[in-house]
Amino acid sequence: MLSALFQVLLLCTPFLISLPLSSAETCTIDYSGDASIDDAPAVLDAFDRCGNGGVIVFQNSTYHINSVMNTTGLQDVVVQLQGTLLWSDDIDYWLDNSMPIGYQNQSTVWFFGGDNVTFEGYGCGTFDGNGQAWYNFVNGQSNYPNRPHAFTPWYLTNSEVTGLRFVQSQMWTMSILHSDSVLFQNIYVNSTSSNRTPARNTDGADTIFSSNIHFDQWTVANGDDSISMKANSTDITITNCTFYRGLGIAIGSIGQYKDVYETIENIYAENIQYYDTRHAAYFKTWTGDQVGYPPNGGGGGLGGTYTLPMQGLWGETQLMIHIIRLEYDFHEPAWLIHGRICFYQSMYNILWHSGELLRLEIPDSRYYVV
Repeated sequence: MLSALFQVLLLCTPFLISLPLSSAETCTIDYSGDASIDDAPAVLDAFDRCGNGGVIVFQNSTYHINSVMNTTGLQDVVVQLQGTLLWSDDIDYWLDNSMPIGYQNQSTVWFFGGDNVTFEGYGCGTFDGNGQAWYNFVNGQSNYPNRPHAFTPWYLTNSEVTGLRFVQSQMWTMSILHSDSVLFQNIYVNSTSSNRTPARNTDGADTIFSSNIHFDQWTVANGDDSISMKANSTDITITNCTFYRGLGIAIGSIGQYKDVYETIENIYAENIQYYDTRHAAYFKTWTGDQVGYPPNGGGGGLGGTYTLPMQGLWGETQLMIHIIRLEYDFHEPAWLIHGRICFYQSMYNILWHSGELLRLEIPDSRYYVV
């Protein structure tokens, strides 16, 4: 089923796209057609010239991206991606030059931000991160320093990102930070390994310090969280999505930074299909005592998680709800979490304390909770 899905999604016909006539200035980006020539400078030049009220067009070809890009501060812009952005596999360059995002040791190859921005991929515009080179290089090591994310919406507001394809992302596909009121719709993610090295840390999307984010019509096949809400994520909606192989919807991890208050609130999910995922939804918390430092250690954080309605979740998943406490059993838990989770109109009332389930009230339902 999965391979057939991939074949269908590859049947794109970007040559049928007719670009709308507009009085706005249009910057059509030239491409080199040569992997040894970096197309990133031409991309940055187009965003500089047309990043305020303009239209930026990637043609139906392959752009070789060999250096980092920062295109923030955009205003009233339409970006049209008809072809493929192919990142180089020069791992040494990316480790030396990827840009920190200010959370854990995470970094990115592209900061993208502004207000009233539309990024259109038409179902064919593709980001190719050359991820297999990264999966082989880290060989399963978690959160390898300076291993970059594919795309980072950064202070993006009142905007839409639609119809994009992400294949073989370097690490997380999207890290969404300091953003508000953004629709991410009709997004396809396939970050899976072609050999026995795992595609670890290949989250489909992670929200951090962001609000009013809507994920709609996502297809994600990967080796980690399908979509994850991290520190200070509020009013996040996930609808009409299909997840393959990964870990499902993740709340957290949270409570990782000592004495830092974080919250995750108002997470709503509806009509989600799962195929061979580990969880439908799961919760990752750190304990009350700090043990080590982020990204792979931590704890002692403050805060809570509230209001988590989910309904219409179905498919092939090993665990419906799973609560994980990250760290050793002898440490006191840090987080007090209250929530309500709904499956097929049956409401679960839950109260747990950093991974320790204190109370669970279950009406008649077809699902179980662990």
